[in-house]
Amino acid sequence: RQHQLARVARAVMEIYVSACVVNRLDAILVHGSSEAADVKFALATGRYYLRAAERRIRENLRALSDNDDDATTQFANHLLAQFRS
Repeated sequence: RQHQLARVARAVMEIYVSACVVNRLDAILVHGSSEAADVKFALATGRYYLRAAERRIRENLRALSDNDDDATTQFANHLLAQFRS
């Protein structure tokens, strides 16, 4: 369950930050900047972030149903048992 909640939390954080990036890009486009190069750089940076964030969101959501959680938990429990004895 913790694995699933972590994936959802990561996806939600990416969505939140993406909304902030879109808001910032909108402000830059509406209010402009004194330097066209600054606007161009900000847009390129924002677009790059949004593409990467979309990929991370999709990966986290896909991993809700396709993952190795049981194997990970079993392995972690095995390691912990080794250290406890």
